[in-house]
Amino acid sequence: MDTGRRAVYDSLGEEGLRTSWEVGPRNKSPEELRRHFQREAYEKRILQAESLVKSKGDVSIALDARAVFLDRSVFDKPELVKHDLVSRIRRVRPGRITMQHSFEVPLNKKTQMVWSGQMASKGGRGGGNVLGTIKHQYSPKVWAELGSSFLNPRIVTGKAGYIMDENTCVTLVK
Repeated sequence: MDTGRRAVYDSLGEEGLRTSWEVGPRNKSPEELRRHFQREAYEKRILQAESLVKSKGDVSIALDARAVFLDRSVFDKPELVKHDLVSRIRRVRPGRITMQHSFEVPLNKKTQMVWSGQMASKGGRGGGNVLGTIKHQYSPKVWAELGSSFLNPRIVTGKAGYIMDENTCVTLVK
């Protein structure tokens, strides 16, 4: 057994030998190879863990830029309002801000748990909620999900679907 394979076996056992490794230069010492393979194994475990949890997020900011384009005649006292480009741009204000983040974790091959958080703000007022949903795929054509919010207002939802063919499906929502 060569030095590289021995370092893999000493660090990771037989599982390490069954894995395809990209080996660096052959002039590394057994300890350097061992550290290299341990780092590779760690990165592989991290990627596997991340693939189990599907995380996604979204931030949306809508700007109210109407004031940039308003005609002078719209203002009550147009002579008191500056109308140069910089002054117009300074009148831009946030209109609406929303943030959402969710992650999906498989419970088994047919069932997933989805957690999501949402918040929205407009005009200095806003709110948010946390939602939990369990999705189950009974067959390739039949699925169902049950969800609930956890903050006020508390809402419970249920959905089920049947896929008849590639162009037709039926969804029930309660």
